[in-house]
Amino acid sequence: MRVISVVSDLTGITASGIAIYLFFFKKEEFLEAYEVIRNYTHQLTISELKLSLSKLKDLNADDSASKGKVRNIISEIVGQIKGNKKIYPCVAGIIAPWERFLDEPKTKISESLKSRIVAELNEKLRHVFMENFQAGGVENGKNTGSN
Repeated sequence: MRVISVVSDLTGITASGIAIYLFFFKKEEFLEAYEVIRNYTHQLTISELKLSLSKLKDLNADDSASKGKVRNIISEIVGQIKGNKKIYPCVAGIIAPWERFLDEPKTKISESLKSRIVAELNEKLRHVFMENFQAGGVENGKNTGSN
């Protein structure tokens, strides 16, 4: 039992030493790796939003059989957007009608409004994607992809 405790303590000390070394001597590389992971998760969110928008685009908001699905997908999209601090400020004005639609159960959304918002969000997400792509270093000559 004592051996396990000693090995556990030595492992903890070694891991702490490695973390301190990385923090002081490999800070730039660590920050670059962190930025790649952060950009990847941001791109993943954008991809999920685009998939949800695609599903929503295929539904007709004026069709009574699709109304429940439309409301659920809009709720999912608004939740994803509001949960992302980087995307929400860019599209808050665009999704405001959807937020009202979700907050007031009697409010209806027309097919034309749904189509307009889907198109605006797709375009805005394309711009956010490009801004994120450029910020990831590709534009500055950095290769943050497969190294």
